Amino acid sequence: MNKNDIKYLSVSALNKYLYYKFDTDLNLRTVYLKAEISNVRFSKGILYFVLKDNESEISGLMYGPSVQKLKFKPVDGMTVLVNGRVNLYIK
Repeated sequence: MNKNDIKYLSVSALNKYLYYKFDTDLNLRTVYLKAEISNVRFSKGILYFVLKDNESEISGLMYGPSVQKLKFKPVDGMTVLVNGRVNLYIK
């Protein structure tokens, strides 16, 4: 491929494309995971956390109404069973 043939994307264009792919993929609408939770923190009614296993990790968040329904307090190192939607934040 010639350098002149390469089409460079902006970060915004890539994020918009990934958002579209995540939003239209039925397999990512509801995902079930068993993972260790870490980096747990609350801010303005939102729970921020990282879900990880031995090889990978993914950042997550939970909004106010769902946080209020929790029957336990998440703490670092806890193994959790979660379900949620895979999505991408665009400013």
